[in-house]
Amino acid sequence: VPFPRANYGQTTAEAGIEPLRIVSANVYYFNNSPEEVVAFIHESDPDILFLAEMTSAHRMSMADLWDSYPYVVDSGRGNILLSRLPIESSAVDYHLQQRPNVLLRTTHEGQPLTIIGAHTHTPMSAAGWQTRNTHLQKLATLVQQEANPVIIVGDFNISPYSPNFTEFLAAGNLKNGRNDQGINTTWPNFIPLLRIPIDHFVATPEISVHQLKSGRYIGSDHRPLITDFSLSRPSE
Repeated sequence: VPFPRANYGQTTAEAGIEPLRIVSANVYYFNNSPEEVVAFIHESDPDILFLAEMTSAHRMSMADLWDSYPYVVDSGRGNILLSRLPIESSAVDYHLQQRPNVLLRTTHEGQPLTIIGAHTHTPMSAAGWQTRNTHLQKLATLVQQEANPVIIVGDFNISPYSPNFTEFLAAGNLKNGRNDQGINTTWPNFIPLLRIPIDHFVATPEISVHQLKSGRYIGSDHRPLITDFSLSRPSE
């Protein structure tokens, strides 16, 4: 198995919690190898999938994914969430003309869960830097408005060492999924020695991360991110 799931341990098994896997991948607008993306997804076998920078051509080339992931939230502007878990409600947040957030609410093992997929602006200018930070503030607000445990995944265009990232986590009462999991760099894929972690999994305290790692090359300038996680029971 190319991407084995984590060994979750006796405590999790006794609690009766069935862990889940989510994959986040920036496909890259200029990716000419969408078959690599599809192959990786089949290899990693996630329960939930977030794809950014999806073009209409990518969507057509990767159409068989929709057979494996019948529950879809498509922004129509590059960001797509796909799920094996039935969607109870969903939303696309077209805020401030920025890249839209995609959101789904589901239930797993009787526990509610909200997943948000996000792709913030590239901070290559002062305006871009501000747009990215405003987007992160918006995401923190979305988390505050949710009654469910929340996971946000995607290309945040920020490293975990930035004070703006720290402020974002604090504002949303979020944990960095990389804690105790290593650096797991994701971008730029074409310059491995300079690669940094800008694709993230962050979550509210009810979420336990068992394994987080970056995936293999998929024809993109980003490496995908694979995260195995579980939900805590309310009594915990």
